[in-house]
Amino acid sequence: MDRYLVISSDGHAGLPPDRYRDYVDPQYRDEFDRQLAAVDKIDRALAMGFRDAGSVAAAVGDADMVLSILPPALAPVIAGQVLAAIGETGA
Repeated sequence: MDRYLVISSDGHAGLPPDRYRDYVDPQYRDEFDRQLAAVDKIDRALAMGFRDAGSVAAAVGDADMVLSILPPALAPVIAGQVLAAIGETGA
C-alpha cells in the first residue's frame, strides 16, 4: 500500500479569540483587549497583501525606501534599529 491516512491527535478546536474574554481574569482583560486588537490589525494587513518581513534588517534589505509612521516616543528606538539594519545589510 503506497498511501497512508495520517490522523493527528494533537489537533485543537476552539472558539474565536474574542470569545475567550469572559474567561480571562478581570485584571487582565484590558491587556487581552490590546493583544486581540493587535492580532486583528496583523490579520487585516496580511489580508490586504502586506507580509511580515521577519525583522527590521530583512525589511530594510528588501525595501527601496523605508517610511515609518509611529509614535514620537518610539522614533529614536526604531531609527536605531533601522540604522543598525542598514549597517548589517549594506542597504
